[in-house]
Amino acid sequence: MKIRSVFCAIVAASAFCLSTSHATILIFDVGLTGQDTSVMLTSGSFAAYGDNVSSTNQTISGNTVSYLEGNGFTPNIVTDYSFGGDKAVAINAYHNDPPNGFGTNVAYLAADQVVPPDHIANFYFTFTPDSGYKPIINSFQLGTYGPANIEITWRLRPDSITGTVFDSGSLSLSGNFFSNSTQQTITTSGLSYAGITVLEVTQTDGPGGTLALDNLNFDQAVVPEPGTVALLAVSGLAMVFLLRKRRATV
Repeated sequence: MKIRSVFCAIVAASAFCLSTSHATILIFDVGLTGQDTSVMLTSGSFAAYGDNVSSTNQTISGNTVSYLEGNGFTPNIVTDYSFGGDKAVAINAYHNDPPNGFGTNVAYLAADQVVPPDHIANFYFTFTPDSGYKPIINSFQLGTYGPANIEITWRLRPDSITGTVFDSGSLSLSGNFFSNSTQQTITTSGLSYAGITVLEVTQTDGPGGTLALDNLNFDQAVVPEPGTVALLAVSGLAMVFLLRKRRATV
């Protein structure tokens, strides 16, 4: 009984190390006011939005920027924004006042007209963890500004924008994110990678200047040391051996 108690304690401690995580929700509120105002997230001061989040408010270039708290924050993750393909133009933090529809603040994914199959617009959200941590992308919302009908594919990639896809999905969007609530919430499978992780959102069809993203929910989780994993494995084998020995003597 004593051996079993020790083993259970080891398993509980190891499981805690494997599962501990804290979540931040990016709501793209960078302190803008007025109607139809925006700033770039791909360069300049506001490119730091989402970096090392430790509270619901931070100060960037004299502006108070805001986040929502999940089950904690992500002080060990840096977020970057970029775009590619021949039709993507920018990723901006966009503000509309008064609030309505999708929300007052969104990430506006600007593109020219997308005509398949030769023209696409890629938007990248890159999460870089400190050593000993990993990002987990949980969910995000997409909506259109138009009205418009557009086709979207999203992917999660390890290491870079060319990494092998480990999670993905596709959807169609229609409506107007400022006049009605036609946005869709995308929930990932929960798969993660112990390193840089890229969320890629691709517009594969539809008019340009129509796509927005909001409420990007992501975790940082502790990556267990190799010794912790080895300890759990050895403990499991030892417990199996002892149980078999005990049964053999009964």
